[in-house]
Amino acid sequence: ELLDLGPIYLADAHMGTLNKNIIEFDTGSPAAYIYGKEGCEKHTCPSTVFFYDTGKSKSYSEDRSQVIEQDYGTGSVKGYAAYDKFCFEENKSCSNITFLSIFNAVDNPDYYQSGLFGLAR
Repeated sequence: ELLDLGPIYLADAHMGTLNKNIIEFDTGSPAAYIYGKEGCEKHTCPSTVFFYDTGKSKSYSEDRSQVIEQDYGTGSVKGYAAYDKFCFEENKSCSNITFLSIFNAVDNPDYYQSGLFGLAR
C-alpha cells in the first residue's frame, strides 16, 4: 500500500531476510539508501527513522572500501555500498539491489521511514 503524504510517498517494503521497512519513494532521485542500524548507532542519523538491522539479513553484504556521499537540496547522506534483496511483498516480486547503507545523515527530514528508493533515472 502506497501512502501519499503530499511531497512524499511511503510504503512498506521488505529488505533482506526478515526485515520489513517503511520506504520513501522519491520521484526526483535515482538513489537508494537505507539507514543501517549498526552505523547509525555509532554516528549521526535522524532520530525518528526505523533502522534496517543488517545483522538479521542472511543475504546482506556491504563493501566498506566504497564510502559514498549523496547530497540533496537539503541535507546529505553518507554510507557504504551495500547489496541485498528488495521485495514489495514478503518473498514475492523480489530483486537484488545495490544501495547505500547509511551511517551518517545531515539535515535530512524525519519522515519516519527506513530509507529512500529513487524512481528517477
